[in-house]
Amino acid sequence: MPTEQVRDLGGFPGTGEPPVTVTVTVDEIVYAITADPTMAALKALRELAGHERPRRGCQEGICGKCESDVDGTETRLCITPIGELDGARVTTPPPRRGLFR
Repeated sequence: MPTEQVRDLGGFPGTGEPPVTVTVTVDEIVYAITADPTMAALKALRELAGHERPRRGCQEGICGKCESDVDGTETRLCITPIGELDGARVTTPPPRRGLFR
């Protein structure tokens, strides 16, 4: 089991909401992300936390490419606010190999 790491990241106020600090475990790594609570979880995890496993797709919740397991429920991270994931355990699908990723 990998060692858990906590990284404190800068805020990202985009809608005028005050930034919140959300602690989320993604693929056994613990992140403390300070961000606008309405920011898409996919964006927060990839751009603020630097976690590359959640895949990008349509960014509108249609294609399902970003779908990950959040506390036992399949969730589309591109339309889920990061503020809703405080304390959650997220498991992303393994990376794809081949021509189309």
